[in-house]
Amino acid sequence: VVEKLLRAGFGDEECYLRAFFEHVFPHCDTLLSLDHGEIAAMATLIPCEIVQKGQETLPALYLYSLCTLPEYRGRGHARTILEEAGKRCERVFLHAANESLFAMYARLGWRPMMYARYVDMPPAIPQTEFQEMDGDEYFRIRELALKNAPHIRWNKNTCRFLHDMLSSYGGGLYAAYEAVIAVQEGEVAILGKARGSKNGSNMLRTLVEEKGGINFEKPFCLAYTGLS
Repeated sequence: VVEKLLRAGFGDEECYLRAFFEHVFPHCDTLLSLDHGEIAAMATLIPCEIVQKGQETLPALYLYSLCTLPEYRGRGHARTILEEAGKRCERVFLHAANESLFAMYARLGWRPMMYARYVDMPPAIPQTEFQEMDGDEYFRIRELALKNAPHIRWNKNTCRFLHDMLSSYGGGLYAAYEAVIAVQEGEVAILGKARGSKNGSNMLRTLVEEKGGINFEKPFCLAYTGLS
C-alpha cells in the first residue's frame, strides 16, 4: 500500500523505492490516514537533529513523502497527518515540492523557515578532482564541515538513502579536492591536494611550513576551499 501511495504521489521508480524501503522505511514512523477503513494518505517521519554551536541539540522530525491517493484528495487527509506529526515533536519541518504548495501549508498554520539552494556545477573545474563517497563518509565529512554552523544533522540511514537514490539516477555524493599551489623559484608548483575542511587547512599549513613560508614579494592569490 505504501508503495502504491508513493507511485501515485511522486511516480517513483524502482531504484528509488528500493533505497527508500532499505534505508528509511524500517527505521522511521510512517503515518497513515484512513478513509472508511482504506488507506488514503501517508507521510514518513524521518528523525533528525537541529544543531547550533553552544546550544542544546534539539530533536526534530522531517516530514517526508506526504501524499494522498487521487480518489481521496480534498477530504482533509493531509491536514490530519500534519496535525498528528505536530503532536509527535515540537519541531517538524518539510520541503514543499513546489511554490504552489506554500499557500496550502500556510492555511494549515505552517510557515517558511529556511530555503534550499541549488547550484549548477560546471563539467570540469581546473585543478580540482572529485572523489565519490558513500553515505557513511558523507555523514562524517558533512558534520566536520558544518561543525561551527547551525545545521540539520541527518542520521546515517538517511545519508545512505541519499547516496543510493542519487547513484541510481547516475549521480552521487562527492568530495572536492583542490590543488594547493605555491610559487617556487618564480614558477607555479602544485604542492599537494587538500579537501576543504579543518584537515585541508592543517595540510596547507604543513606544506607552507615545509617550503619555508610564503614569499609575498611574488604575485600571489589567497583563497580557501570548503564543503557544502
